[in-house]
Amino acid sequence: MLTIEKRPDGILHIVADGQLTTEEYVDFVPRFERLADQPRPVLIELGPGFTGWTLGALWRDLQFDVEHRKQFGRIAVVGDKEWEKWGTEASAPLFPAEMRFFEKAGASDAEAWLHNAPREERS
Repeated sequence: MLTIEKRPDGILHIVADGQLTTEEYVDFVPRFERLADQPRPVLIELGPGFTGWTLGALWRDLQFDVEHRKQFGRIAVVGDKEWEKWGTEASAPLFPAEMRFFEKAGASDAEAWLHNAPREERS
């Protein structure tokens, strides 16, 4: 499952759960492009059942990240597994924006960090 919504505070909230497939990107990418009309802070929530990507979906995700990297403001990734933290740190160089991992117990810290982003990232 891969969902996205633009919250009233301007943050794009993405939820990933289960194993992501290429079919999910067919729906997700156009929705992202409509909502990310300018660089916005992004909250990526990794659900309790998140197990990663199929091989094809991982390739599609990497393509998406490269193609849309300038549409992201600060990126807060919230998860509860060590490999999710490692993956966030490994992905950070792909984005010009700051990217940080937060444990689920620190989700409020992720929100605070996104809200303290420079004004141009929050509009």
